[in-house]
Amino acid sequence: MVWLGCWDCQKEMPVNYEPAGADLPTADSDLVTCHFTTYTLGYVAFQVFTVDFIAAEQRAARSWNPNPPEPLRKALPRIWPPQSDTLPVTWPPPAFRNDEWRRLVTWNGVLRPGDTPR
Repeated sequence: MVWLGCWDCQKEMPVNYEPAGADLPTADSDLVTCHFTTYTLGYVAFQVFTVDFIAAEQRAARSWNPNPPEPLRKALPRIWPPQSDTLPVTWPPPAFRNDEWRRLVTWNGVLRPGDTPR
């Protein structure tokens, strides 16, 4: 899955990148390793979630949450796979300020609860 956001780089931080581990619980109480990466290039932010979908299906893993929490939903529209129930993405969505990196990469602390969103 891929989400698109607007990042206020203030011409000072042209590139940011932060990977994060994400796991899907399976029917046998084990985990399937996934990856969630946030990167910005200038004023554009991308978030990408990836998993070995074959392993996840074989081990009956739960689906990953395809939606950011409500306070961030309008700022991070999902662009892939396309959703039939959403309108086309308009640019720019509400921007993440330059001091909101933690808030962006943790989805307001939901993805990594130990992180404190700004």
